[in-house]
Amino acid sequence: MTTQNAEPIRVVFLHGYESSPKGQKVRHLKNAGLDVIAPWLDRDSWDHSVTAARHTISVYNPDVIIGSSRGAAVAMATNTRLPTVLIAPAWRTWCPWATPRGDTIILHSWSDTVVPYADSEMLSRESGGMLIECGINHRMNDEEALRLMLNAVKMQHAKRQGDV
Repeated sequence: MTTQNAEPIRVVFLHGYESSPKGQKVRHLKNAGLDVIAPWLDRDSWDHSVTAARHTISVYNPDVIIGSSRGAAVAMATNTRLPTVLIAPAWRTWCPWATPRGDTIILHSWSDTVVPYADSEMLSRESGGMLIECGINHRMNDEEALRLMLNAVKMQHAKRQGDV
């Protein structure tokens, strides 16, 4: 997937607590032609994870940031001004003080037993972000969730480019 000037959409992907930079969501985005940068987030240090995310964002200047579960909370803690997609954001556990931008897209499964769907409803209500219910569980790696994640990236990229 490329931009109008034939460069791939650049994404920083921030993985969850039980995941890694080589997880299924990252592979799906790369297979779709996106330029994905996924730093390792130290599960034992919140501060190191947020620092790594901020550094990666500043060095690579992505078009869109995606955070999954704890990685979504890390994305929120960076206070980024870039378009963001949050997947099953574990914000109440990791950074209940943070609020994403109003144009953030939140993807979450009603059937999530790890992070309550109600947390995303509250986040959407408080921030003005768009909440899309999808997926079959917290992992958000089923076909529908992966397709909607890619669509959310396209929407966020189009907003940044002024196409929407």
